[in-house]
Amino acid sequence: MAVKNCDPVLKKGLTWCVVYYVGVGAERKRVRRSRTNAGIDLNSIADLAERERVGQELLEQIRKQVEPPETRREQTPFVEALPVAVGLKSSTKEKSQATYQQVADWVIKFWELKGWKRMRCDEVTFDHVQAYFDYLILDRKLGNTTHNTRKGVLRSLVSELVARGYLKENLVAKVKSRPRQDPTRRPFTDAEKMVVLRYLSENDRPLYVAALMLGYLAIRPREIRDLQVRNIDLKRWVINMPGAQSKNNRNSVVTIPTELCGVFEALGLDGVPGHYYLFGGGRGNGRHNAKLKPAPARIGEHTLSEKFRKVLRLLHASGALPDIEGLQFYSLKDSLALYLLEQGVDCLLYTSDAADDL
Repeated sequence: MAVKNCDPVLKKGLTWCVVYYVGVGAERKRVRRSRTNAGIDLNSIADLAERERVGQELLEQIRKQVEPPETRREQTPFVEALPVAVGLKSSTKEKSQATYQQVADWVIKFWELKGWKRMRCDEVTFDHVQAYFDYLILDRKLGNTTHNTRKGVLRSLVSELVARGYLKENLVAKVKSRPRQDPTRRPFTDAEKMVVLRYLSENDRPLYVAALMLGYLAIRPREIRDLQVRNIDLKRWVINMPGAQSKNNRNSVVTIPTELCGVFEALGLDGVPGHYYLFGGGRGNGRHNAKLKPAPARIGEHTLSEKFRKVLRLLHASGALPDIEGLQFYSLKDSLALYLLEQGVDCLLYTSDAADDL
């Protein structure tokens, strides 16, 4: 029976009763009630003070039955609160927002797996949270770095719920971080850098330019992927990095060194629509076979690193790079800038023949 517009009132007259309304279909029905849940009739009580007391009890009983309960945030099921937290984060970065959503989805699936779907926020304890992270380690076999990353993301989401009264404290913050693993990435030696750069300069100019941007301009792979033609200002010789694309969420400007001006001029960006991605071109004939030419479609998240890894394997197979263990695309950021500053920029960067190949 649906309840509509009910406001229980204790009526006092020749007979005492509580009057309220309930919905019956599209109609409302007026109800008069003078008997308590225990079966005591108000009008059978001669003492008016006692009748008042019992009448107020009856009024409270009826209010609890017919008035909709107050909705308090801490009574929200935890699996329903997490999507709210994802929405509150509202990151302008596509990858960050996707990560928030993904971590929330994983937690919700675990909660449902454990039969905790209806568990309210105020019922969540540290043991529940710890059980989730134990599951990641023991069942999902996640490494320490991934464990800590997911903890950080979930902690950020839960902080939104704490700030808005869904939870009293951030229990995720109490979960111990796992020991950090030694990074598998290592920097290139000077000889290794020269082998790789020379090969890219002669065989894959777009990837070569991306490698220079990472190593010489310290622009991160994700930021390189997001760069659009409009971000490259060859009149002022700068690369504009919008806050929505940068890791620190701040607008920044990266100066293009004089030595690299010829490389960027050779990109031939005049007439290319500003909204085109600098390294685009879709997926080509395979997942990471994009040509890295300006195009409206952005390359995949791991395209640069995968294409670079193929180059390393090819050079290793040919004997040009005897050891590629620990070498990654991001390794260039660890070592190339220092090398260029110490050694000077190699002539292979600026030969007219190389520039013409861009």
